[in-house]
Amino acid sequence: MMQAIRKLALGLLAAAVCGCQWGMTPAVVAGLASASAEKGAAASAVDTRPRGFLKLAIRWPTLEEQRNLGHYRAQLVPDSAAKMDIRVYDGSTEVGNALNVTRTGSLTNVTIELRAKNNLSVDVKVYPASPNQATQIAAGSASGVNIYSSAATNVTVTLVADYVPSISNLSASAGSVGQTVTLTGTNFRKAWAAAPKVWFNATVTNGVPSGVEATPTTSSDTSIAVVVPTGATTGNIVVEADNVPSASTANYYVLSSLAITAASVTINGHTTGSDGLVAGMVYYGDTLDFTAVGTFAMKSGEDLTTTWINPPAPTWASANANNTISTNSGPTIGSATTTTVGRMQAAGTNQTGNITATIGSVTSNAILAQPVGVDSVTVSPTSATINARPPTGTALDGNNGAISQAVTATVNSTLPFNDGVTWSTVGNSDLTITSADIGTDPAIPASTTTSATVTTKRTASGAAADSSGNAKLRATSITATAKSVSKTADTTLTITDYGNLVLGIQ
Repeated sequence: MMQAIRKLALGLLAAAVCGCQWGMTPAVVAGLASASAEKGAAASAVDTRPRGFLKLAIRWPTLEEQRNLGHYRAQLVPDSAAKMDIRVYDGSTEVGNALNVTRTGSLTNVTIELRAKNNLSVDVKVYPASPNQATQIAAGSASGVNIYSSAATNVTVTLVADYVPSISNLSASAGSVGQTVTLTGTNFRKAWAAAPKVWFNATVTNGVPSGVEATPTTSSDTSIAVVVPTGATTGNIVVEADNVPSASTANYYVLSSLAITAASVTINGHTTGSDGLVAGMVYYGDTLDFTAVGTFAMKSGEDLTTTWINPPAPTWASANANNTISTNSGPTIGSATTTTVGRMQAAGTNQTGNITATIGSVTSNAILAQPVGVDSVTVSPTSATINARPPTGTALDGNNGAISQAVTATVNSTLPFNDGVTWSTVGNSDLTITSADIGTDPAIPASTTTSATVTTKRTASGAAADSSGNAKLRATSITATAKSVSKTADTTLTITDYGNLVLGIQ
């Protein structure tokens, strides 16, 4: 009996000495010694099988070791890990344990004395401190363990955390320093863990993130809001929660600048950007091309063509919903820039609306998107009566005795631009436009007044060439010769014909 007790004491002493970085407290050792002594005393009467020792190396693997083990996810010992329970099973029957082993690092050696037996299994569970000590946060196991008489069996149990942070979405794919980006995911902040950390353009080596660290402004288990820190560059975002780096990363593009410019175009002989016209003006219904250039902050040795490919392209917006915005070409990708050409189809009426480009949460400067052309054409008078010719017998003049009517047209443009007037007659081919001022725009005025005179005709023999009825004198102003958008106004003319009356008859 004394020999059995001596063996038991030596075994417990070896177990206490072998605890390297995780250790059993004196109270636990004492408890185990008492329990083992009781088991030994009871077993000596009924179980004479020899005893052996299970030497466990309980360890947390590094990232590289995780990959070699096939886990393929970052793993470090959680900061909140406070204790672990180790239990040994013969089938479903527990045959030995080491409970409440405290955490002091990422590796521990534990020795448990057991009856010699084949095909045992080991189960290790890790818990945080109070008040969450009942929540398992990591686990590991081993099977097929054989214990031999008076011998030590070495077994390694690799622990894997139960709560690994994972990023599923970013509020924006790109942004500039100082802007806030919100990360959505899981396992960012458990009740037993401290606030998470965020790294920009991060790499994880042996489970340790490196890059530019940012401190979250707010955090929950599923969301983190963080300000893009000074020095951040394009690359992966990594979340470190409870000292465990995220299993997934999200690619984030850091923008240094985003600016758009409008092309210079020629409008009826005038180049935008000069002559009072602004670059970015376009005819009603016509198209205007403009360019967005995004410049990205890159880490030395990295670029957009080989390292962080497929940068986000800009989206376009116009303050005037009637303007149609589309991507004409792009993006063309340089080492740190993207160039995209957008196209605006101007509304068919004078409706101003600035254009902006947006990448992620960054919006560019606004450029003028102003359609130019004629807003309206008015004529005065809007109606008139015109005679075909006085009665027969009146002497013919140089105009064949024609009677004339003058009409004035006014062209209006909100912007300082118009294209004058084209005059025509409608409804009576014998009406002749005897004079017409079509208007010019040497100074690109905002409005121009033009006039025309329409004249009735009579043949040299005195026969009436015009009949009674109605006709129109039409004033049309177009935005350009090749454009279809035009404004038209008519003067309605009532034509009377006195016929072949005899002089002196009243």
